[in-house]
Amino acid sequence: MLRWLQGGLSTLTGIAEPEYGKDYISSCTQRVRQKKEQPFKPIDKSDLNWLRPNHTNVETVTFYFSELESGIVGFAQIIHSNVIGLHITAQFTFRIFDCNNPDKLNIWTSTKLENFVIDGANFYADDLSLELNEELNQYHFKSSVNKNSEISLYCTRLAPGCKLGDDPMTYFGDNIEEPWGTMRHIFWPRNHITGKIILRNLDDTNKAKGNKSNNTDNDDNSSNFSKYSSNYSSFSKIKTNSTSNSKNPSRNVSANASRVPTNTADQDLVAGNVSQDQSQIDIDINGTQDGIEQQGDEDEDDEDEDDEDDDEYMSESEDYEYELVFEFTDENPAMSLFIMACQGMKPHHAARSWNFLSFHAKKNSCVYMEFTTPRSYANTVVSIGIIANNDEILSMTIDNKYNHLNASIDDIGWSVPKNIQLEFNGFPSNMTDSEVADAITKLQNDYIKSSTPSSPTIDTPTNSHTTEIISHRKSKNNKPNDENEITITNVPKKSTNENSPIDSILSNENSLQIHKNLSNDKDSYGINISKLPFKAKVDANLVTMVERVDVMNEIPQFVKNIVSGVVGTKPYIYQFSDNKNFYLQVEGQEKEVGFGWAEVTFISEIDAILENATDDKDEVRH
Repeated sequence: MLRWLQGGLSTLTGIAEPEYGKDYISSCTQRVRQKKEQPFKPIDKSDLNWLRPNHTNVETVTFYFSELESGIVGFAQIIHSNVIGLHITAQFTFRIFDCNNPDKLNIWTSTKLENFVIDGANFYADDLSLELNEELNQYHFKSSVNKNSEISLYCTRLAPGCKLGDDPMTYFGDNIEEPWGTMRHIFWPRNHITGKIILRNLDDTNKAKGNKSNNTDNDDNSSNFSKYSSNYSSFSKIKTNSTSNSKNPSRNVSANASRVPTNTADQDLVAGNVSQDQSQIDIDINGTQDGIEQQGDEDEDDEDEDDEDDDEYMSESEDYEYELVFEFTDENPAMSLFIMACQGMKPHHAARSWNFLSFHAKKNSCVYMEFTTPRSYANTVVSIGIIANNDEILSMTIDNKYNHLNASIDDIGWSVPKNIQLEFNGFPSNMTDSEVADAITKLQNDYIKSSTPSSPTIDTPTNSHTTEIISHRKSKNNKPNDENEITITNVPKKSTNENSPIDSILSNENSLQIHKNLSNDKDSYGINISKLPFKAKVDANLVTMVERVDVMNEIPQFVKNIVSGVVGTKPYIYQFSDNKNFYLQVEGQEKEVGFGWAEVTFISEIDAILENATDDKDEVRH
């Protein structure tokens, strides 16, 4: 009861949590391991419905787009947040970045939504709609809520939608039926995007270095026109008039205008997403990708009915002196990743760090999402990898290795990598649950044999009498450390035979570690993961930083007061993207260069968040 009360109180107030331990988190990856089942599960219509919990949470739908040749990447996103069940808000956020010309185009807008309604998988607000078709393979996302970043995009699924296990939810608390926190992600890992994006008032919304002008006089317009037209053929000077836009003019957002508050409370850093106001870049722990092809003027006549409808939906452009239009066609679509996320607790309670990668190449795509809990939940790592092509999910993996390489400490104090390396290890998606279970059992037996000569297999006791062995690694205060508890069940009792192989196992400390992995370990099958039948690898040089985001500058003051009082909490998100320095190698295939978006997020120190942290620092794998 005390633990439940502590959890409920900290969830409500945002204060630091006590050290609950590993028994107070039930991750989706842990349950898949325990069941020895196929991690990949296809989604159905219900998985795409908004959850709308009645407690503190944030839900997001994010459509990432990238175009390999042009170097254009970005995303469009809806954020729906609920603070303590009392304050519900929604936000439209948009980003577009040119990694080939990072000093020319780096646009960010964020706009509060009014009169929003959720209907299953669909979302509606003034001047915005998101609709899923009956075939469950295409979303249509339209928004003119911000005249500086209007969109009408169709996201068409190529590979199947997927989730991790039958229940993709991670639960925090001692009862998954009544958890005090949750985390869930649903994926469309490889899609096409078609449609149109219209950008206006570029000097007000552009965060690219050297592109923000303090001179707003009309005399500077000619140089501004030249600045964009020399790089983008679809940038044009258009007719203007003296009448302001009659369609919600007060809701236009620019960096030089008065800010529209996001009012998303501390939920802005949640579920892999952090909403920011219009003067800052968006933060998406799920990562960002996908691009755009630049094509001619917007004023071409559309023959298609949907296109005509889109043109009617988009506002008149006569109030704006310049427009930059990106259009994706059926012949030249952008690649896309879609993620639906829901986090039902405070961000610094759920995770102390995140790693995210999104990658698209001509043949394959991959997605990687990893978060590590605070010590409150035993520094548990939840790791999800996806490899897909145009037709299928090749594998959904949970035994992955993500490494930060050549890291250096920056002026904030975080160790920021210059390179990343990621290994995916798992099972092909066409293996059944029973086939996966049989393969794991065989690999476990092989692992024991290779680690302890003449040792018996898991299923071969030396006699019919068994006992339970519990071993603790003691901490410096000579008390058992629950985090490192080793539980071995169904181990044969010691034989009277001095040369019995089981006696050598029980007297061998290394063997205890093996059995720890085989019993109820949340982080490993207890096998040599290099022997798993599916493998892929990503290498990336983090050459182009899109933004280093100071999250504390982007959340409401009352939330800032709470979070800043938690020792060791200093959240920053480092975003990198380009189309020349990310490589994917699927075993048995040629290495591909592709468009990558990587995010490295630090939220809190490993141990500083707890007053009574021991001197033993757990080894952390980044």
